[in-house]
Amino acid sequence: MSKTQAYNQIMKNTLLTVVLTFAASAAFAQDASQVQKLFEAGQYQRVVDSAQPGGDPAVLYTAAQSHQKLGENDRALETYSALAARDEGDIWHYIGLSGQQLMQDDVDGALGSARHAIEMDGGMAEAHYRMANHFEQFLKLAPDAPERPEVMQIMKTVRGR
Repeated sequence: MSKTQAYNQIMKNTLLTVVLTFAASAAFAQDASQVQKLFEAGQYQRVVDSAQPGGDPAVLYTAAQSHQKLGENDRALETYSALAARDEGDIWHYIGLSGQQLMQDDVDGALGSARHAIEMDGGMAEAHYRMANHFEQFLKLAPDAPERPEVMQIMKTVRGR
């Protein structure tokens, strides 16, 4: 695997973690938390079966991730696209857009959408912290990467130091 491929995979994992952090703290806590537990238990088909079009966006997001785990990438992209179709004033628009962009290998676009989602909900300190942790992991795995200065700047911005 080349450094670029490793970087892209790390970035995909990082952004999915950020988006998952948003999903876990959604206002639709009860249904979303039950679905999240199913996801964490590896019961991906049950997650997919519980998602309803136009339903709770946190559940739809978790269903998209479950489709990916099941190897149903076309269905995952469809579900992310449904979230991205939400109004731009809705944080789930940017979360879905980020997932959609990652599936289309647009890492820069996905990162930008994830950043926009974080900007919309500045109270999500956990998302900021987790994002920085994954960038640290990237630096450990690819210490000589040409992206190092940019990643360091992102970490400085995210952590405020």
